[in-house]
Amino acid sequence: MEKIKLRLNLSRLLDSRLFVKILAVVLALILWFTLSIAVYPNVEKRISGIPLSVSLSGGASEGTNLIAQNSDKITVSANISGARYVIGDYTSDNLIASVDTSGVTKSGEYTLDVNVTSANSDAIEVLSVSPKTVTLSFDFNATRVLEITSDRVDTSSLVTADGFVKDLPVISPNTINIEGAKTLVDSISSASVRVLESADDLTEAFTTTNTEIVLYDSEGNEINKEGLTVSPESISVSVNVTKKDSAPIYVNFKNSQGEDAGNIFDSSVIVSTISPQAINVSAVGEVQRDLSINLDLNLRDVSPGATATISKAAINAALSEKGLTASDGEVNTVYVNYKDVGFSSKKITVPKSAIKLQNIPAGKKASVVTDEIKDVIIYGRSEDIDGLDNNDFIAVLDLSKAELSNDTFLVTIYCPENKGVWAYGDYKVTLSISDEE
Repeated sequence: MEKIKLRLNLSRLLDSRLFVKILAVVLALILWFTLSIAVYPNVEKRISGIPLSVSLSGGASEGTNLIAQNSDKITVSANISGARYVIGDYTSDNLIASVDTSGVTKSGEYTLDVNVTSANSDAIEVLSVSPKTVTLSFDFNATRVLEITSDRVDTSSLVTADGFVKDLPVISPNTINIEGAKTLVDSISSASVRVLESADDLTEAFTTTNTEIVLYDSEGNEINKEGLTVSPESISVSVNVTKKDSAPIYVNFKNSQGEDAGNIFDSSVIVSTISPQAINVSAVGEVQRDLSINLDLNLRDVSPGATATISKAAINAALSEKGLTASDGEVNTVYVNYKDVGFSSKKITVPKSAIKLQNIPAGKKASVVTDEIKDVIIYGRSEDIDGLDNNDFIAVLDLSKAELSNDTFLVTIYCPENKGVWAYGDYKVTLSISDEE
């Protein structure tokens, strides 16, 4: 009875068209698989884009510290043969292209044979490789640490609002590590940072890591970073934004009318022009304090018609004392032009009796050895200088500021009763200094 039911069910199943179609597909697959193995066991396949791998481990090249330049950009193609079920799904990831570097022992160009193998050690046959050989340039690997300073940061993409300026940026870190072929690494002279992010109407500090490191050779040409490893890949740049103002420039003549007299010489007597007359400055917060910048000169160096220069370092120091920075970037030298009309000169002699010693240190005795100071050049306005003679001048020496191991000292010569004349040049006297008994 059971056999009769089974036959009836099988008969009904065979009469079903859907079942017949499914059975036909399954039988076809079995037949195809059988023929693939028994009749056509191997197939051929061409695979492109196989990355070239270059290793210098093993053999004579190991330990040479050589690297192949730009080898990671090279790919090859290969025709392979193997069982269909093995290589049917093969891609470039399943193959390894390599070269024999056993003969690479020094820097230079080498033409090497290309070998292709299975990455999974499958049983395949490599029928052909294209290209058969590659020419690679080998160089010794080198590393270098390079410093980047704030003035080497391009923040032109960051724009401040009207009335505001950018201070010099702060970068972190300020050094980069460069690794690559020695010839390329040695060609690098400097580096800079370029801010890639953009911002407009800035009124407060701005920080970004969206930056690019740029390398340059000794002539300032940008170097392609291909083949180099630069770390970190980007630098953090912080830019402080401050309000700007203009600081007028004035000059003082320090220590010009006696060591204890201070700034009693009127600079307007001799100063014709100051260039520039002001410096654009910036400061954090509201700028409400006195912004005038007082720069020091020495009257003994002044002659009518001449031009004096005040260094950038001195200007920056004067700005720093007031908590200011130059908002136009680098500070320029300040030039002071002296008047050349209405002045006269004469030579005088300062007698020993007019040489005055001040602030002799406790426990010391000091006396003047020099008999007189001759040929002292005096400049001044013509109406001030005409009636003056030797008796109108004194020479002053403040021993509290002197190095007592010496016996010759620079003195300041001036006219106590006339503030419009001055002594030009350096004049010295000899002293006898001893301990008090």
